[in-house]
Amino acid sequence: MAQIQLLIFDLDGTLWDSTPALVKAEQELYDWLNQNWPGVTRKYNRKRWRIMGLELRKRYPDISHDVTKLRKMALSNAALEAGYYDKAQVIAEEGFRIFLHWRNKVHIYPDTLPALHALSQQFTLGSLTNGNANLGTIGMRDWFHVSLDPVMLGAAKPDAICFQAACSYAGVAPSEAFHIGDDPLCDVSGAKEAGLGAIWINRQKNRYTGSHPPDAEFDNLEPLIRFFTAG
Repeated sequence: MAQIQLLIFDLDGTLWDSTPALVKAEQELYDWLNQNWPGVTRKYNRKRWRIMGLELRKRYPDISHDVTKLRKMALSNAALEAGYYDKAQVIAEEGFRIFLHWRNKVHIYPDTLPALHALSQQFTLGSLTNGNANLGTIGMRDWFHVSLDPVMLGAAKPDAICFQAACSYAGVAPSEAFHIGDDPLCDVSGAKEAGLGAIWINRQKNRYTGSHPPDAEFDNLEPLIRFFTAG
């Protein structure tokens, strides 16, 4: 561990539980559409709305990493199909603003801030996400020397370019970095293939399904302090 300088954290599912916030955000967005633009919800019930999102991801693989652009596209397309031709862009922008407001009201795990505080005394911290959470809105931006997302990178984990970019921004080699995350493929296998160490945060105690084994597995962040600082 003497050579390790950079610890890169995934966000959703690692530092906080994003599921309740995402469910709430989807509901608030749909309620807003139903109240203000009912033609959209008459044409798209909740099930069809989810299917459209999946279809857009398949139809536009070149932007499949950009969840923000895909969501705005879904809103704009739905508005056009509902006949709101001159309001489609307004609906897309305002609808996404509402979604993002609630999406950022995440529940930070109780072990997160103590772990970040302890580890920041010895290591440079970074964040790398496939989502569109806003660290500034959540109040956690200051913990991280570098924070990267798919819009900035033009790619998403497990693409090696994501991990390499985080190391490059921090001025360290991949061999001097560890990535910490909850997804076996995107976080663990992706990091290992890019030459980083990887820790699997398995809060749900699931069976590991990645192609590369993690260097360690924990069900919360507290053991990271001992793992990286012992000795």
